[in-house]
Amino acid sequence: MIFLKKELKKNKKNKIKKSKLTKNKEVSFNPIKYKIGNYTVLVGRNNVENDYLTLKYARKTDLWFHTKDFHGSHTILKIDNNLPYPSQDILIKVAEIAAKHSKAKNSSNVPVDYCEVKYVKKPSGSRPGMVIYTNNKTLNVNP
Repeated sequence: MIFLKKELKKNKKNKIKKSKLTKNKEVSFNPIKYKIGNYTVLVGRNNVENDYLTLKYARKTDLWFHTKDFHGSHTILKIDNNLPYPSQDILIKVAEIAAKHSKAKNSSNVPVDYCEVKYVKKPSGSRPGMVIYTNNKTLNVNP
């Protein structure tokens, strides 16, 4: 009986430690990084990382990409004020990356929406990774 109580106490302590680590977003924030020319592209690995990447890490002027009507990773194209606005070729490459990191990765002609981060909002009380967006444009790409 005493042995079981000690085991339960140990398990409770382990669970508390785990939950504290996962709640600290900075500890687990490690997005996938790509370089396209002089631009940096960041891709979230899960819904919590997507939330942090889009709503906390990205600047309002960065571009946000996501597949339309498919679950997928939030993809951010970092916009540097010293560089010109990205060309259509760069936007297409980033859209292809967003499609590659989605449920539509084996499809063709995948619609990918993009807009500035300032137009991406999180509805109150929604689960991590859930956002709504406006002022978007759509690119059709092959992952």
